[in-house]
Amino acid sequence: MKLKILGFLCFLGIVAFGQKPAADSVPQKIQAAFLSEYPDAKLKNWEKVDNNYVANARIDGQLVKASFTLSGTWIETVYETDVKEMPGRISSYITNKYPEFKINLARYTESKNNGAFYYLTIKKEGAGQEVAAEFYFDVSGNFMKMNEFYPINKAISTGQKAGEERKAEEEAEKRSVKQSVLHY
Repeated sequence: MKLKILGFLCFLGIVAFGQKPAADSVPQKIQAAFLSEYPDAKLKNWEKVDNNYVANARIDGQLVKASFTLSGTWIETVYETDVKEMPGRISSYITNKYPEFKINLARYTESKNNGAFYYLTIKKEGAGQEVAAEFYFDVSGNFMKMNEFYPINKAISTGQKAGEERKAEEEAEKRSVKQSVLHY
């Protein structure tokens, strides 16, 4: 019986911990900062992330996440963006450099510390693979930086032919290494 009560109390703790704070539990100075920054926004809810509050809202029909410190200082706002809304040179950059990949996620961010920029992720076209890389571009569409999660030029494919090709490449590489060791 005690075990059941303990289990139930743990369950209640998990449920309570995982809930988003109600708008009335968000400090007034944070709510005022949000309304001051975005007076026409339609607030959906608040989240507490680390020691910050994040307003999930709609601004001009677009989904946004606006982050504020506990003191009510604005940190950043992230806008969900359609690829078509980004500068054309961004999609051209990806298409030209990574033709086998597609843009998976696109966001526009305005940040107090980092200024404004575009963020996007790519993944292999037609493969069930996770995101291969993330990219950052300035507001004009100029490349800033990339974080690669999988080797982009050797992205793993689930097809049998691709697996055979990859295996042949590995064998050729092994033979090449053996030859260079023998000639050394």
